[in-house]
Amino acid sequence: MKETENYTKTLTDKNIKEKWFVYDRENNFQIFDSEKEAYDEFLKQIQLYRDESYDDGWSEEVEDITWGKVYQTVKLIECESPEGFVDDGEGLDFAEAFAIEHRK
Repeated sequence: MKETENYTKTLTDKNIKEKWFVYDRENNFQIFDSEKEAYDEFLKQIQLYRDESYDDGWSEEVEDITWGKVYQTVKLIECESPEGFVDDGEGLDFAEAFAIEHRK
């Protein structure tokens, strides 16, 4: 299949739901649907470090725990082929594209 150009568009639809995240080295990056869920997980991760600190003292990795609001994500979409798109014989009638979902 011939490589196609990637096309992007930014979505600011009111129906795009808020997302929240928590990051820490042990559990990496987690996404949540509500601020409360993310904040509760944030506090839970700190508590895990606190529990471990009784034996060895606080790990400096606790400073890497962070949480916040997700402002943009990427969503793959199918879209109509742009004008001038050359069919490679495999019957493609869409182009590879993605949309950036922007949350306010």
